[in-house]
Amino acid sequence: MPMLLRPVDSTGKFESCTSVLFVICPVCPRMCLSVEKKEPYFSISRLLRKKDFFSEFIATRREALEREKIHTDCFKTPFLSAMMCLWPENLRIQLMRQAEHFDAVAVIGCQSAVRTVTAATSALNVRIVPMMEEHGVANFKAEIHFPFTMELSA
Repeated sequence: MPMLLRPVDSTGKFESCTSVLFVICPVCPRMCLSVEKKEPYFSISRLLRKKDFFSEFIATRREALEREKIHTDCFKTPFLSAMMCLWPENLRIQLMRQAEHFDAVAVIGCQSAVRTVTAATSALNVRIVPMMEEHGVANFKAEIHFPFTMELSA
């Protein structure tokens, strides 16, 4: 069951940081922002242009930090990776190896995603910063249109 998530204001949460790694759950945050922005959750054009509302949402957060001279990067997961709350051990190990080079990890996901990141990086001295907050359980209605475009509504 997807969580209803909303972005939080991250102003001041990365003080004294020189680098931030973004870790992004590909499911619930995308679903919630899709409904909020009235954008298709999935479309063929997304695969072709690789830019959509969700990648722009992430780029905006990264650019804000880059303007403050904070280096950012995104943890890359396999295209078909599961939600963060279902990550296998090998992805958690990969995250730990990449996160050791950063001062903070910004988690775009639910509290379960935050726990996954916290557990995976527990041996490191890294700040975990939730970028979304839960507002309950999402109950979206899905509609599929030709050519395989999925739209969600509340």
